[in-house]
Amino acid sequence: MTVLKALVWCGFAVAVVGPLGILFNIAPYALAPFYLNWPAQPPGAIEGQMSDAEVRRRLRAMRKFTASPQAAATSVDSLTVIGIRFSEPRKTDAAPADAQVAAQSAKPPAYFPVTLDLSQSNRNGVVTIADKAIEWTISPPPSPRPRAVFGLESRLFPAFNNVPYGVLAGFRIGQADGRIAKPLDPNDASSGDIAKFCRSLADWANYFSVPIENVSYMLVDAPKRLTFDGSDWTTKANIALRLDNEELRNGCGTSYAEAWR
Repeated sequence: MTVLKALVWCGFAVAVVGPLGILFNIAPYALAPFYLNWPAQPPGAIEGQMSDAEVRRRLRAMRKFTASPQAAATSVDSLTVIGIRFSEPRKTDAAPADAQVAAQSAKPPAYFPVTLDLSQSNRNGVVTIADKAIEWTISPPPSPRPRAVFGLESRLFPAFNNVPYGVLAGFRIGQADGRIAKPLDPNDASSGDIAKFCRSLADWANYFSVPIENVSYMLVDAPKRLTFDGSDWTTKANIALRLDNEELRNGCGTSYAEAWR
């Protein structure tokens, strides 16, 4: 009896699904995985990947407190690019409740809290390059000093705690964006990473309208606070490397100078 029932159901399936297969030009067996996997992922998508709509939402949120390019072009006379690297993993926490911009996914990444003290900055700009998700707390320059002195380049979306409007002069963010530089030691990096790094420095010099003669670089390990003390950028964390403009020129070659226009 069991075998008979099985044959009856098989015949029913062929009678019903077969015509559908002919109608849609697909084999009947292909219907099962089609419905079991509905809705299907876009080709090449990775589970958990941020959607284009979410990326646009986060970018719009950051633009709301970012200064205009015109403000950035007249705010600084010198520029220090700071590479920030974290060698040890941080335990994943929930996103900070007061963060104005959360990081990149529904499952919060490991934030690294960093305080940026600009209270003594007087036309001394800073750009940070990082490949980890950082939670920023920013002390702005006092009025009437220019505020648009901070640029940010990161592979991951950062978070901000009560960021003052206009302090963020500009940003470049992208998980898979080939233009995003790495925080690196140019003496110990691939030629491709160095080229990207040098291009980034030239881009930021152009953005702030700063002569490349006034651009320097420092590489810092796991800072909790970065401060301009009136003469230079300082931190209690380990400063792995400092490069002045001449050393940057030597490391990047003639293309670095030619990139500045």
